Amino acid sequence: MEISTRFALNARAPGAARHWLDQLAGVLPGGRLDDLRLVVSELVTNSVIHSDSPGPDRVDVKVQVLPDRVHVEVVDFGRGFVAGVKRGPPDEGGRGLAIVQGIADRWGAERYRETMVWAELSLHRSPTTTVA
Repeated sequence: MEISTRFALNARAPGAARHWLDQLAGVLPGGRLDDLRLVVSELVTNSVIHSDSPGPDRVDVKVQVLPDRVHVEVVDFGRGFVAGVKRGPPDEGGRGLAIVQGIADRWGAERYRETMVWAELSLHRSPTTTVA
């Protein structure tokens, strides 16, 4: 199964992306769906905050549900980022990719004309997040 969409590159995009994933309820185990929501939210947030997009003012999201894992790609048309370099004061954010790394089984970034950050979550691993 594959779903994809695009969101305007603004502060509402991360929340809209989380709600967009509701269509996967019943397809993914509940805990892994919560993990996916967090990963997608963090990656979309990074696009909103860091893209400085000179091109299309949008962020594209694609999710593929495979037999053993979920693969997500978040694409924006910004300049990307340099791993380990944080912009802004030390107490302002900067933990999004660490959260992604802690939840995803694998993740990476590719830079061409656009920036794509991807992540994969195993469907056979216990969920990372807890619901209060």
